Amino acid sequence: MAHLDITWQNIDAQTLPFADNSIDLVVCCFGYMFVPDKPKAFAEAYRVLRPGGLFLFTTWDNLEHNAASYASRSIAMKYLKEPLAASHNLATSMSDPAVITTLLRDAGFAKTSIEKVGLLSVCPTAREAAHGLVSGGTIYQEIKKRNPAWTGEIEIKLEKELAEKFGAAPMIAPMSALVSRGWK
Repeated sequence: MAHLDITWQNIDAQTLPFADNSIDLVVCCFGYMFVPDKPKAFAEAYRVLRPGGLFLFTTWDNLEHNAASYASRSIAMKYLKEPLAASHNLATSMSDPAVITTLLRDAGFAKTSIEKVGLLSVCPTAREAAHGLVSGGTIYQEIKKRNPAWTGEIEIKLEKELAEKFGAAPMIAPMSALVSRGWK
């Protein structure tokens, strides 16, 4: 692959720094869920693509189809009395194929496809999975504000649940995402 001329850039999906009709392929893995103005971002992808170009992106499926994360959220919610802010649901906010299709069509993509892909989330141990979910999950920042000791308690409960449902070592849980494509 050393012969390929690839330049990597961190850019704002809502204002792509490229000329109209100048790109063959726009790819984004698990990012569009976090873009504030999705119609604008999709229109930008369409604008920069050459005719025949491909817009390819992935988004997470519903939380219920991502078993380890669902278990983590279910346990955490027992410690929070009030509903979560919408920002805590952004990761799975683009799980509806009809919404994605509408965004693609409204941006100008006439040909689209959306495929649900189920795979397995594999972690060496349920303990490591529980630790990662608790230490990396934004919901746990809310829990820490209320009572930092709860996170250790939750981690123990989560490890037990993950081990019972998906194995202690390795921990193998089903997960699901959507692979979406739009052709210009």
